[in-house]
Amino acid sequence: MKLAILADIHANLEALEAAIADAQSFGATSFISVGDVIGYGPDPEAVVTRLALLHTPSVRGNHERALFWPLLLSRLSQEARAGLAFASQRLSGGTRLWLSLLPPTLSLHGALFVHGAPPSSVLRYSNRCEEAELRKRFRGFAERICFVGHTHARELVRLTPAGEILRSPLFEGRHRLPQNSRHICAVGSVGQPRSQKKGADYVLWEPGKNVLTVRTVPYDAEPVKAKIRAAGLPESLCERL
Repeated sequence: MKLAILADIHANLEALEAAIADAQSFGATSFISVGDVIGYGPDPEAVVTRLALLHTPSVRGNHERALFWPLLLSRLSQEARAGLAFASQRLSGGTRLWLSLLPPTLSLHGALFVHGAPPSSVLRYSNRCEEAELRKRFRGFAERICFVGHTHARELVRLTPAGEILRSPLFEGRHRLPQNSRHICAVGSVGQPRSQKKGADYVLWEPGKNVLTVRTVPYDAEPVKAKIRAAGLPESLCERL
């Protein structure tokens, strides 16, 4: 079994379609989202519809939470507020309901899925956690691996049997995870990655083999930029693609 783990799609339909096609070409049988399906990008309704048609389990991201919680919305950047204002005007009632019902965490196939940092934070960035906090967070969940998003960057944090915390960038390619360790895996971003290579970042996971395959998929971002500009969204959102 191969599962495609998607994070931070941010209403970028072209990037999502590229990631889906690539994952299916590698034999992915299902998809899981770790949040921030909407925000920033120009196609919130289409992206949610696509995930729903794929029966994609998803957790709540901070952008989904901010859509329904004005106090959080007021704390976000101008870019984020603009993206959510655009989304709010265009989301159907059914899509808003789907987003409102997203859980903060999922436990599937022996793994925990959360947007921010385990065990259940939507807002905390895992890559800003120091060693002492990481130890506490590992104690907060029972699964051997936790998949997170939110950072838009890829990182693998390992807790060894000896109690060491080891962290490293998660580079493209195939990674076999040590069976006797526990991990927090930040999978990057499909729609707005912060990696140097342009494309849609996602991770394939083979639970039975304890193997990750990290992918960055090229796609034509020009149509996305054109839609961002047509929507009147900040130009800086184009520069990130």
